[in-house]
Amino acid sequence: MIYSHVYHGETFKDSYQWLRDDSRQNKDVLSYLDCENDYTRQNLVDPLKELKNTLYKEFVSRMQEDDQDVPVLKDNFLYFKKVEKGKQYQIYCRRLVDSKEERVLLDLNDEEFKKHSFLNVGSYSVSVDHKKIIAYSLDTFGGESYKVRIKDTTTNEEKEIADNSYYSLTCYKIMMQNIKTGENCVVYEETDPKFSVGLSKSDDKKYIFLHSQSSLTREVRIIDANDPRKGNIEKLIAEDVMCFRQREVNHRYYIQSSPIGFLVLSNKENKENFQLYLAPNANSSWIELLPYDKDVYLEDFRIFKDYLLLFERSSATVKVRVIPFLFESSQLDIANSYYIEMEDEIYSVSDHKEQQFENNIFRFSYSSLIQPEKVIDFNLKTRDKIIKKERIVNGFSKSDYCVKRLYAKGHDDVNIPLSLVYKKALFKGDGTNPCLLYGYGSYGICIDPSFRSNWISYLDRGFVCVIAHIRGGGDCGRSWYNNGKFLSKKNTFKDFISSAEFLLDNKFTSPAKLAIEGRSAGGLLIGAVLNERPELFTAAVAGVPFVDVINTMMDESIPLTINEYEEWGNPNDKTFFDYMLSYSPYNNIPDDENISFPNLLVTAGLHDPRVQYWEPTKYVAKLRASKIKKKVKTGVNSKLGALS
Repeated sequence: MIYSHVYHGETFKDSYQWLRDDSRQNKDVLSYLDCENDYTRQNLVDPLKELKNTLYKEFVSRMQEDDQDVPVLKDNFLYFKKVEKGKQYQIYCRRLVDSKEERVLLDLNDEEFKKHSFLNVGSYSVSVDHKKIIAYSLDTFGGESYKVRIKDTTTNEEKEIADNSYYSLTCYKIMMQNIKTGENCVVYEETDPKFSVGLSKSDDKKYIFLHSQSSLTREVRIIDANDPRKGNIEKLIAEDVMCFRQREVNHRYYIQSSPIGFLVLSNKENKENFQLYLAPNANSSWIELLPYDKDVYLEDFRIFKDYLLLFERSSATVKVRVIPFLFESSQLDIANSYYIEMEDEIYSVSDHKEQQFENNIFRFSYSSLIQPEKVIDFNLKTRDKIIKKERIVNGFSKSDYCVKRLYAKGHDDVNIPLSLVYKKALFKGDGTNPCLLYGYGSYGICIDPSFRSNWISYLDRGFVCVIAHIRGGGDCGRSWYNNGKFLSKKNTFKDFISSAEFLLDNKFTSPAKLAIEGRSAGGLLIGAVLNERPELFTAAVAGVPFVDVINTMMDESIPLTINEYEEWGNPNDKTFFDYMLSYSPYNNIPDDENISFPNLLVTAGLHDPRVQYWEPTKYVAKLRASKIKKKVKTGVNSKLGALS
């Protein structure tokens, strides 16, 4: 049966809508997916069994199967996670500072958890007195729906206090529970479906921040973390939850408590790269601390006893700026600010959640495309670095590889940064090297050039691996993001095509050896560029791709759809509808026998909460039925997580 969608008075026939089953119990649909799983095994998995086993051995050989992360100091305890050879899950532990005896707080490898085929910890927190209570959220299904659990580490007794949470311990509602009595009370509930809520603590531990946000708007409430009245639930709600600044559409702001007052990063007054302000008190006016720079995105900040850290992003690179506080004047000592020196030109840096506020020690992770992760403690006063841990990758030597930052010219003359890596001894520069081009380009998410162990198997076979920092991502600031969304979304796809053309024109590879990859919204990218320029590529990987754009965005019953209006636009507006329709991969598959598509691998998850399984399933089915030339047969696999 051919289903018909009616949008804006126009009928759109859909031969594959029957593959949508919200219950995931329809026998015909499950049988269809089972057949596709068998097809995938027969045509992809089994023929490549020897290579698969070889690659698996390579991946494992580079790993440290017994490993422990760098302990985090909290009062008189050191908290850390470790993995042990032969065990699947991390083990959560702690020990006293002056003791070598460790205590296991949570071990998902225990017998009690073996009844579950899937386990994932979303959030983990220990009571502030370190005595006997831990809270954690656990997904036992794989659908990213978490149950919040409380564990008494003295008796090992556990109880579930909430379900249907997200990664954190919150989603749309902030609850407070008296663990002894089980009394629950709603502290805050978000009623706008575009918004989600979360909790965080200020760097100086003085405040709890309750933040409610959508893609375009953010609002923060504050609670005094040390007020003894917070144990009185009714009084807390009535008196202690204060809105820092009321929400305004398109205004996002972030706050931190500092020794000179509240510091605020805000994009108000169209300052899309954000500006830094000082608010002496919660309800006071904001004072500009730094001039606005349209070329530098203030991505994040951290507060220490004597210093402010700013994470400044431009040209697909993050720099960490250290600025001392001037306490007497409640200002910043700009004249004595400096940037933390990094060892490579192209790198990735990320801070750790738990910092040593009082000691002015900044802990961060550092890596590059050829530098395995290091955990570094940086003294903000002396500028000394102590490497706390460096990941060991067996059989890998950094000096054997080359990293470059190059720029492709976009269709409108913008410079698109490319992060590129290859093995020196295997690079020919005559177009004969195989190449993998990776992209994402949505939600302002940055794809930084961090170390990817699995890429070594590509590089050691002569591949050139490339990250395209295309618009729609935040790699070059908020304007880079804004110029790749809404009615400018096609810049994302055009940038990726320009990146591919640059690699071909400069003999890094050839169309016969160029593969591309993207996941989720990056899968949309892959689908869109294949419809536009399939002749540029020999293979493509679209991971859980968002390809049925119109049918998903017009259906408000699908989880997260309404939230997506602030990213893609609201298709109930005909202008946005027509624009989305013009690039939606599912709606634009060419039906032309003169067009040839590359080899295509598409992945899906039967219970994926973001991209419903039927999107890639329908996409593959429609590709198979089209007249386009296929280099290999196409099929679908949802149980194994792969479509081919």
